[in-house]
Amino acid sequence: MYRLNEVAAVIEPENPEKRLATLRIWFHRGIISWSEGSECDGVNADRKPAKAGSAGKVSRFRAVQVATTGLLNDLGVPLEEAARIALEFSDKGTPTAMCSDQPINFPRLPSCLYLDGDTLLCAWREPDGAWTGRVINAKRDDPWLLVKSEIALQGGFRVIILDCKEVLEIVAPLVR
Repeated sequence: MYRLNEVAAVIEPENPEKRLATLRIWFHRGIISWSEGSECDGVNADRKPAKAGSAGKVSRFRAVQVATTGLLNDLGVPLEEAARIALEFSDKGTPTAMCSDQPINFPRLPSCLYLDGDTLLCAWREPDGAWTGRVINAKRDDPWLLVKSEIALQGGFRVIILDCKEVLEIVAPLVR
C-alpha cells in the first residue's frame, strides 16, 4: 500500500506537490476510483482517507492505473477515457490462465507484462468519437505485426501505443 504523496513523487519527481493535488482531484471527482476488493480476495484494497485532508493509501493496481492514465492523457487521450483505458492494463489480465489445466499461450496478470513479447496498451478513437483500448502482446520476432493488424481491424484510425514497460519503470521505486 502506498500513500498518494509517494505515488505523486515517483510519477512527477520534479513537482510532486502539483501531482499530489492532481491525484486528489482525480480521486475526488471519481476519475480514478478507490478499489473495493478485500484482502481475502487476494487483492490489496485501496484505503480511502478517513476524513478530508487525511492520507489515503492505494494498491499497486491503483498506482499503475494512475501512472498509465497520466501517460495516456499526455499523449492526447481525454482524462476520463484515459483512466478507463488504463484499467485494461492495471486491473485486467488473464490470471486464470496461470492456474488452468489448459494453458493459454501468453498469460498476463493485472499490472504485469506478458512473459513473451512486448506488452503494449493501444488506445484509439472509434468512429462515434468514443475512445477504447486494449492490451496486446507484440511478439519479439515482429513486434509491430500485431499492432498493425489491430490498427487495420479498427479501420486505420489514429492509434496511441504505450509500452507498458515504461509504466512499470515509473512505479518501480514504489513496488521494489
